[in-house]
Amino acid sequence: MRSKRRILHNPVVVSVHLPEDYIEKMDALVKMGLFKSRSEIVEIALQELVSKYNVTIEDEDIDVLRGR
Repeated sequence: MRSKRRILHNPVVVSVHLPEDYIEKMDALVKMGLFKSRSEIVEIALQELVSKYNVTIEDEDIDVLRGR
């Protein structure tokens, strides 16, 4: 069963280098219909990682990071 997905309002493209076997496994998961895309897999994995470590960023922090 898939995790509930949070809707991204302004997604940003991020390039990463991954081992080829990760890509093959991600493609297999998409082919099996468990995920819509590689992007969805990465997004859910990151959501779970952030949740695991209880990482939060407040709106004020985002403004500081953006230099506002």
